[in-house]
Amino acid sequence: MKDPRHPAYGKGHAMGFSIDGVPGKSLVLERGKTYTFEIHTDPKHDVYISKKPIGWGSAAVVEGVKGAYVYDGVMTFTPGKDTPDKVYYACRNHPYMGATLYIVDPGEKAVIDEPKHSTSAATAAKAPAKAQVSEAKVKQKLMFAEMMVNGQGAKRVMASSDAEAKELLQEAKKDIAASREKLLAGALPEALALADKALKSVGEASRRVPSEDANAQQAKHYEELKRGLADFEASYANNYGRLAKAGKVPAEAVYDKAKIAALKSEAGVLASKGEYAKANAKLEAAQSDVTMALHKMLDSQTLVYDLKFATPADEFDYELKRFTGYEELIPVAVEMKKPAPGALKLMDSFVEKARKRRDEAIDKAKSGDYPVAISMMREATKTVRRALRMVGVSQ
Repeated sequence: MKDPRHPAYGKGHAMGFSIDGVPGKSLVLERGKTYTFEIHTDPKHDVYISKKPIGWGSAAVVEGVKGAYVYDGVMTFTPGKDTPDKVYYACRNHPYMGATLYIVDPGEKAVIDEPKHSTSAATAAKAPAKAQVSEAKVKQKLMFAEMMVNGQGAKRVMASSDAEAKELLQEAKKDIAASREKLLAGALPEALALADKALKSVGEASRRVPSEDANAQQAKHYEELKRGLADFEASYANNYGRLAKAGKVPAEAVYDKAKIAALKSEAGVLASKGEYAKANAKLEAAQSDVTMALHKMLDSQTLVYDLKFATPADEFDYELKRFTGYEELIPVAVEMKKPAPGALKLMDSFVEKARKRRDEAIDKAKSGDYPVAISMMREATKTVRRALRMVGVSQ
């Protein structure tokens, strides 16, 4: 059970992960280093790394991760330059069981967010004493900054037509020179701050001018996102029509079509300029809104129980269509999310189990045992929803 030391105490699942005996322990990881996690939980709580604190199978971090979705074994993680500054170790099957992994550049310090729910003597946070800055640390950071400012990414920036990226690179060079002067003068904290600033400028400049391979991958992903979003919108429209005939559609299951159209338009403009990373972020935001509304629509239990069905057969038919609505999302989710082989295999096992339960429910309905058939269909729907979580579709 979670205790007040866990950052998600009182939130999500009652159980929480511990690291080295510390509930919800946060870690600081450096980009470029490989970290090994020895995991011992149980089959209900397999571990992966997520971009969202809720976990629960959503927003999986794939790059640099090996051995994810394990409950008794080893997972390794090598944060890269594109890894977000905050990610989370999490449970695939339950919400808010893990905690934060702070991702930093070599030599950089992370500002740790302290839990706000506890003020007891055991958990109250005290402001840490300011860390001493060593000459070795400054030199290490400067060496890394100089490697970056003379690396392939920087050369790509200088060969580009992106004036803003070039300006960022020039600022980084000036900050490196200023950092050198501060180092010689013995002003170590100022030297470190300038080196950090230089690294951030180089990183931002490089992200503005991705490599041809990276840009090609982003362009490919853009097309996949467009197709996937269109499929999600079509599935939404199909299910909206079904529910509208059966009863009112809940307000929380209606998304802002004008907002989605605007996001798609903005994405198209960005893509036409070759800015695929920004375009993809727009489409991902649109996808998130549509899929959230779709899941709320399909999972509207209040609507199910408020509906007045003429016969048990009608209610069974409704549940069968609700199952089909989720089942239609599986191939779309696989195409968009590109799950790891292990996650895909596990998802397939859930889908197979759900379809078997659906077929059994249909047989029960044919025999006239509608109460059991309806119950079995609802269980089948729960299982296919879990399959979607396996590939990172949050619900």
